[in-house]
Amino acid sequence: MVSIEKGEVVTVETENLMLEILKKIQADISSIKFDMVDLKHRVSMIERNTADIATSYAGQSLRIE
Repeated sequence: MVSIEKGEVVTVETENLMLEILKKIQADISSIKFDMVDLKHRVSMIERNTADIATSYAGQSLRIE
């Protein structure tokens, strides 16, 4: 980990390394965002299917009575 004190000069090489690390972090975050959108969609589908099953079950229970 690089610690930059007040007045310390950052070399071009260090700056490039830091930028490269930040770019990788940004790419990872973008990937996580994409995965989260996919997971939210999947959970929504599960919730919808569960509600459909519950509704169907309730309808069948009424017919049996």
